[in-house]
Amino acid sequence: MEYVGKFNYLSQYAPEHVNTDAKKKRCFMHGLNSKLQTMLTTCTMATYNEIVSTAITIEEKNHQHKEAKKRKNVSMASSGSTSQCQRVVYRPVYCPPYRPPQQQSQQQSFVRPVASLSYSHQLNTPSVHPNNP
Repeated sequence: MEYVGKFNYLSQYAPEHVNTDAKKKRCFMHGLNSKLQTMLTTCTMATYNEIVSTAITIEEKNHQHKEAKKRKNVSMASSGSTSQCQRVVYRPVYCPPYRPPQQQSQQQSFVRPVASLSYSHQLNTPSVHPNNP
């Protein structure tokens, strides 16, 4: 823990702040991160040396926990287990933009009926009656 070394080094320049064990402990606790401060609040009767030892132990255990969690996440990702949750991505169906209907005169186009084609075809062919030779 780097903080312990820095604290001990800097405390020589402010002896009035660390001249008792209680003051030294209070200044040390004040410089810790909030997570360690919260964990050490129960150590009210501990000395400065006990607080330092406990802080180092907590920090080491926290680091070990993070490493174990990281290894567990890496092993689960590489194993391809099916117990992992799958992400569902919503993709909306494409709808073309709304276009108002146009007037009838613009939409009309000339289409020749099929019946007229066959009718004109019948007119061009000579009609043969079974009774007419």
